Amino acid sequence: MTKESHVIKIAESALQSMRFTARRSAPIETGGVLAGVLAGEDLWITHALELPTTDRSRSHYRLPGRRTRSTIRSLRTVDPRLGYLGDWHSHPHDVGPSPMDFATLALISVIRRGEPAPTIIVLREAVRPVAFRIHHGMLREHELVLTGDLPEPPSEKGEVQ
Repeated sequence: MTKESHVIKIAESALQSMRFTARRSAPIETGGVLAGVLAGEDLWITHALELPTTDRSRSHYRLPGRRTRSTIRSLRTVDPRLGYLGDWHSHPHDVGPSPMDFATLALISVIRRGEPAPTIIVLREAVRPVAFRIHHGMLREHELVLTGDLPEPPSEKGEVQ
């Protein structure tokens, strides 16, 4: 596929983690952060981590303050190749991203200016993912393509583990 098709790779394990967490939480929304690697303009989401919060209901989920950076920092101690790629949350009903979801994505884009455009994934009915990114100030939906997990990082001697 070409870059015009707006594809995001996602590890099957990351998608399964979101679905499991969303089903367990339903009918209350849940969510968290997306982590992985960036190769040029291509995203590869390898981790979808839940960030529990009390600020959630049947119709909203808000990331707990100041947890995103510490969560990504902890993940990087395991694999320094990984970085923040965006956020995810569930919608227990068959509704896509809300105006608030898009506003949040735009705000993250402004706060993280100069960094890769963040991604938001919403799990409709707690299982059906839709993904969006902002490109040049325009909101665009992206196709999610399932992949395997990221290969193990090379050892200190440069050998693959």
